[in-house]
Amino acid sequence: LECLWRQRWSRTVDGLGALIISPTRELAFQTFQVLNKIGAHHNFSVAVLIGGTDVEFESKRIGSVNIVVCTPGRLLQHMDENSTFSCEQLQILVIDEADRILDLGFSRQMNAVLENLPKNRQTLLFSATQTKNVKDLVRLALRDPLYISAHENAPQATPESLQQSYFVCSDEDKLNALWSFLLNHRKKKSLIFVSCCKQARFLTEAFCHLRPGLSLMGLWGTMNQMKRLEVFKKFNNKTYGAAMIATDVASRGLDFARVDIVLQLDCPVDVDDYIHRVGRTARMDAKGEAILVLTPAQEQAMLARLQARNILITKISVNEKQIMDISKRLQSVIAQYPGMKEFAQRSFVAYIRTIYLMRNKDVFNLDTVDLASLAKSYGLAATPRVRFLKRVANKQNLQATISQKQGEKSAEELVEMMISSAKGGKKAMETDEDDSNNEDDNIEDEEIDLGLGTSENNEAKENQSDFNLTASGSGLDEGSDDFLKIIRKNVFNIFPDKIDEVPEETKRESRKPVTRHALARKILKKGVKLGVKKVFTDDGMEIV
Repeated sequence: LECLWRQRWSRTVDGLGALIISPTRELAFQTFQVLNKIGAHHNFSVAVLIGGTDVEFESKRIGSVNIVVCTPGRLLQHMDENSTFSCEQLQILVIDEADRILDLGFSRQMNAVLENLPKNRQTLLFSATQTKNVKDLVRLALRDPLYISAHENAPQATPESLQQSYFVCSDEDKLNALWSFLLNHRKKKSLIFVSCCKQARFLTEAFCHLRPGLSLMGLWGTMNQMKRLEVFKKFNNKTYGAAMIATDVASRGLDFARVDIVLQLDCPVDVDDYIHRVGRTARMDAKGEAILVLTPAQEQAMLARLQARNILITKISVNEKQIMDISKRLQSVIAQYPGMKEFAQRSFVAYIRTIYLMRNKDVFNLDTVDLASLAKSYGLAATPRVRFLKRVANKQNLQATISQKQGEKSAEELVEMMISSAKGGKKAMETDEDDSNNEDDNIEDEEIDLGLGTSENNEAKENQSDFNLTASGSGLDEGSDDFLKIIRKNVFNIFPDKIDEVPEETKRESRKPVTRHALARKILKKGVKLGVKKVFTDDGMEIV
C-alpha cells in the first residue's frame, strides 16, 4: 500500500499494481480482509480470486482492480481465459508461504505465472521455514535477492511464550484421549490437527453427535468453499469454549484469534509442519500451549528430529484412569445414523493410507499399528478391507518367492535342467519321424526332405553337414561317459511330406427365434395330439 501510494497509483488508469499469491483459500481471504482494514482510507481497489467462486463475476470486474489476492490455480485461469486481465504494469509480486505453495504441487503453475509477469518488478517471498524448493524459486523469480530473518539470532525456532509438551498414546487410544481432552478443556479455545480430510470429517460428525459440551467444528480441504469460509469466520470469532478439528489446510499463515491450545492428534510429516502447526497459538507474544501426541514407535525418532532443530519439548504423563473409552458410544452412533458407518470406514482406510505413504519410515511404520484394535476404537464391529495393503502384500510375496527360488537353484540343478532339455529335444525329433516307433539313437539315418529334391540326394547332403553331432561324428569315443551331447535342431525339414487338405469352414446359418405359432404348426404336421391323456398298465402296455 505504501509503495503504490508513493507512486500516486491511479485506480482507473494504472490498473494492476500488486499481486499477492497464497497457498490456501482461507489465507487469501484473510489477507484480503486485512488489506481492507488497513487500506480503508486509501483509494485502491482490492479483489480476492479463489476457487469455488463465480469466475464470470470475477472476470467482469478484474480489469479495474489495483491489488489482487489469489491462489495460483485461479490466477492462471484468468491469465489464460480473461482478455481484460493484464499484468503489464505490475510493480510488486508477493508470494506468501512460498514453501507450502511448492509442496502442494503448484510448481508448474508458478512457473507459468512468472512467465506472464513483467521482469521489472519487486518480488517478496514470505515463509516461516525455508526449503530447497524455495531456494530454487528464488533463483528463478528474484534478481539480487536479499535474505531478511526476523528471528535469525533466536535460540529456538518457536516463541518463548509457547509451552510445548507431548505424551505417548497408542493409535487405538487416540480417540479416547481426544474425547477426554475436550471434556477437560471445555472453556478453552482449541485447535486439533489430524492427518487427512476424511478423518477430520468423521471425528467432527461423530463427536458432535456425542455432545462434548462446547462448540465443535471442522475444517478440511475437500469441504465446500462457502462452508469453509463460514467455519473459518465462526471459529475466528469465538473467544472460548470452542474446538476445531482441521487438517494442515489450517496450519499455514492463518491468524485465529486467541487460540489457547494446539493439539496435534497425528504426528506431523516433518519438523517444518510442526513449527507451522504450533504457530497458530502464542502469536504476538501471547501465551499458548502446544501438545503433541506420539505413539510408542514414533517417540524416539520424532524427538531426535525436534532436538536437532533446537525445539525444547517436555514429556507429560497422562492418567489412564481419566481417559474415557468411547468405542461403545461410537458404535451406538454408527448404528443410529446410517451414514456414519461409511464415514468411519473411509476414515480408517484413509488414516492407514496416510501412514503407509509417509516418507519418514522411522517415524511412520505401518507394521506397528494394530488394525483390529484401531477399527474397534472407531466403533466398527469388523476391520474394513484395506485393498491396497493386500495388493502390496501379494506383490512382496511374489517377489520373495521368485528370489527364493532363484537363490535355491544350485549348479547341479542347472546341469540337470540342461540334460533334461537336451533329452527332451532329442525325443521330440524322434517322435516326429515316422509312425513305426523305431527309437534309433543314430540321427545319421534320418532323412531331411527340403521339398526341392529326392530323399536320396538329401541324405547325401545330410552326411556332409555338421548339424548332427554324435559320438561317432564329433570325434568323441563311443564309450565316453560325457553327460552333455549337443544335438542341433534340424532346420531344413520345414516342409511336410503330405499336406492335408484344409476343410473349408462352414458358416453357421443364422437361426431366427421360434415363435408359438410356428411351434404349433410344427407339432400339427407331425400328427401329435395335444391334451390327450394316456394310461398305461404295470407292464407298460397302453390302455386304449
